[in-house]
Amino acid sequence: MKTILVTGSTGYVGGRLVPRLLAPERAIRVLVRDPGRVVGRPWAASVQVARADLRTGEGLEAAMRGVHTAYYLVHSMSAGGDFAATDREAARRFGEAARKAGVSHVIYLGG
Repeated sequence: MKTILVTGSTGYVGGRLVPRLLAPERAIRVLVRDPGRVVGRPWAASVQVARADLRTGEGLEAAMRGVHTAYYLVHSMSAGGDFAATDREAARRFGEAARKAGVSHVIYLGG
């Protein structure tokens, strides 16, 4: 069974992708900062929830363990500050963690 990791699962694209990925031959893991945001989603009981923070990297290593394919569907939407730099650093952390974990495929949706 292949494990697929989805970041941004509570957003517009990710929230629509997760139910389409659900299949008996796949395990779906959603990466979230706040696991409470998954509660109430129609697919919540069908996924693994991994808590991690792309801004700091905390929890990323554990979230990537055993992952075959990872979807990166997040981007900063903060007012002010250098959100482009924040996005770059989060994507770099994600990519590095994926590389270290041996993730075969990364699908990146730029914002």
